[in-house]
This record gives sequence, C-alpha cells and structure tokens, in this order.
Amino acid sequence: MRFVLIGNHGSEWVLSKAEERRLSSMEKCSELGLKVEFNAFTQGQYDFVTVIDALDPETVSAFSLWFNEKGFGRIQTMRAFDAEEFKTVLARAGGPSA
Repeated sequence: MRFVLIGNHGSEWVLSKAEERRLSSMEKCSELGLKVEFNAFTQGQYDFVTVIDALDPETVSAFSLWFNEKGFGRIQTMRAFDAEEFKTVLARAGGPSA
C-alpha cells in the first residue's frame, strides 16, 4: 500500500535540529517496516511531502503518532492508489473497471 504524507515541522526542528529529525524519522520508518519511496521539502502550506510503502494503514498511523509525540510536527496521511488499484475502487463504486 502506498501513502502520501504531507506535513509541517515543529518550529524547534526546522533549522538547528533538522538532520537529527530526519535521521530519527528514517530510523523509525525502518523499524516499523515502512519504505520511504520519495521525500521532498516544500515551500508553502506544507513543509514536506513523503511517499511511503506500507503493509497496512495502522503502521502508517503509528508513525504519524510517533512523529507528533516527538514534537517533530504534524502529518496528514492520504492513501494513494496506482492505476490498477483504482480500477478496483471504480468497480466497487459501480463505475467502469477498465
């Protein structure tokens, strides 16, 4: 399962502790079995966009809770579907499956 995470960093972690936050987050992802496919720092409403691969949504939620508890910031999580997965979604909704 693929998920898109967008979020904001806690002010304490933006400049002086950015690398510590990044390394700690990558370590936690590895510990939880999450594979980071893409990570980008952004400007505007959100500070980052990350795409991860996970076995289940509960593990992604566990990471998000951990990130927030550490004071690293807040994350919004969205399930991302590839074209084949979305065909199943469309079929279940009564739309075309191809």
